[in-house]
Amino acid sequence: NSFCTLLMSQPVSNEEKWDHSVENALRKTSIGFAAGTVPALIFARTAAARAAMLCLCTGIGAGVAYGEARYLFDKDVTFDRRHLLYVELFRSSE
Repeated sequence: NSFCTLLMSQPVSNEEKWDHSVENALRKTSIGFAAGTVPALIFARTAAARAAMLCLCTGIGAGVAYGEARYLFDKDVTFDRRHLLYVELFRSSE
């Protein structure tokens, strides 16, 4: 439990902020696209109207992610790192 407290109290590096922001942007944009699919298919009759609805919902998701990333970089905030998974892709040969 003290390890979690120590991990959460450390300052967040710019690399972690960028990782979090890119992941958040991909997630929110995908959710916006998925949420716009059903209404676009139900309410729009033409392909142009469906594309416009999908672009609107995808843009809303991207805008939310941008706002959260900007807040993360502008303010000195920390986020909960307990859910993050650190994966070592290449093992260093020592």
